[in-house]
Amino acid sequence: MTREEQAALDAVMNFLDSYAQRNIEGCTSAIAVSRPIMLFGTNENEVFRTSGDLRYALTLTKEGEQWKICSGMASVPFADGTYLFPK
Repeated sequence: MTREEQAALDAVMNFLDSYAQRNIEGCTSAIAVSRPIMLFGTNENEVFRTSGDLRYALTLTKEGEQWKICSGMASVPFADGTYLFPK
């Protein structure tokens, strides 16, 4: 892994760890300010307790020397049998 790839991964992991700890300041410090932010979740029942639970697709931008999140989507798979597809 290159130095830049490691820096981007560190930025994401710091965000996910802050999110798991409900550390709002830590989360917001990982968000880009140089461009609009857009984050999506799949439902209101999302509960993330550790960075291992989090299924994210994040887009990063570089601000100065730091990688920051500028967009993302969270996805939580439903347990088998807990969802319906109406006909």
